[in-house]
Amino acid sequence: MKLLLLSLLCCSPLSALLVAPAGSTTAVHAARTEVVVIHRAPVGDKSGYQELLIRVTPLFEGTPATRLAWIIPLPAAPAAFGNADVATLYAGIGFHPRLFELARQQWADRTEYQWPDAITWLKKPDETDPALRAPDLPDLQAADLRNLAAFSPVEMQRWLEANGYAEADLSDTDVKSYLCVEIVPRAGHARLGSAVEIPPLRVALGTADPWLPVTNAAPGSMDVTVISDTPLDTNPLMEFAHYFGAKAEARVVLLNLWSVKPLPNELQAELGQRPDAARWYANRMETATAPEKPEKKYPFVVLPRGDLKDELPGFWYYGDTDISFFEKLFREHLLAFTTSAFFLGVLVLFVKARINRARVRGPSTKAGSP
Repeated sequence: MKLLLLSLLCCSPLSALLVAPAGSTTAVHAARTEVVVIHRAPVGDKSGYQELLIRVTPLFEGTPATRLAWIIPLPAAPAAFGNADVATLYAGIGFHPRLFELARQQWADRTEYQWPDAITWLKKPDETDPALRAPDLPDLQAADLRNLAAFSPVEMQRWLEANGYAEADLSDTDVKSYLCVEIVPRAGHARLGSAVEIPPLRVALGTADPWLPVTNAAPGSMDVTVISDTPLDTNPLMEFAHYFGAKAEARVVLLNLWSVKPLPNELQAELGQRPDAARWYANRMETATAPEKPEKKYPFVVLPRGDLKDELPGFWYYGDTDISFFEKLFREHLLAFTTSAFFLGVLVLFVKARINRARVRGPSTKAGSP
């Protein structure tokens, strides 16, 4: 699984197919893609599943098209799909930053000595790396969605032909289904704007591990949040985070930050029939650009689930748990206590060794004594 993921990391960024009408000479790509995944692991006789919230911001070079087909590749037929409220998407995107700020504060509150800068990275100013800044799109035009439907690969190609769209590469055998929706101008507009803002979509799908759709669309900014009831495997996840933040080497990456609070109300509807989880783990990856297009394309990336060893970023972190004064004292000063205890232990052993050595030699004999 890890080797599979690492091979997937060589592909282009998370996005979806944007297909213009046949004969159109307008270049279009995803200027920004926002994704939130809420994943529930398999439990007992219940299989795993996830809710995928996704929104793309099309950007045109030249005269905008009159309509677009937005196609999302899926590893299986969706259990449910539809439009999502933008507030739900924002609630998911804002889940990790809250925990990240708690982590920064809890790291700053702990007792520390003068460690090298490489260890005190969490105390750096919270500045946005230029490589992570989304493109400036001041003239976003609102657009509508219509004809949302799921298709098999064969049906998808037939639908594009029947509705006058250009051909798309739908030959990947790993794709079992496509979700397609048309992006159209709002009433009173003949064409889409140069940059288009649309509502997000939601897709429910059975899956044991979280997954993300991937295509080799043109580079654009990406904001990916994965919220899961189990931690993700840190090894492939770190590789994936580095892939997303390849041009932001100074950016802090904290994996599997967890929360014991319920999900925001806007996300509660995405839980299906299961109760809220004991812990929710959040991982977020952002970038404003993407690596060059690869020769080979993959339809989606799987992020394997981890176990207890992947859970905690450190003893100092307690997330949004309401802990007692004594536990807080322990977490904040454990490093100072253990370090001091170590040096004190070394000192005690040194003194004891000197005393024992003196005892072995016995009492000193004065010169000239009988």
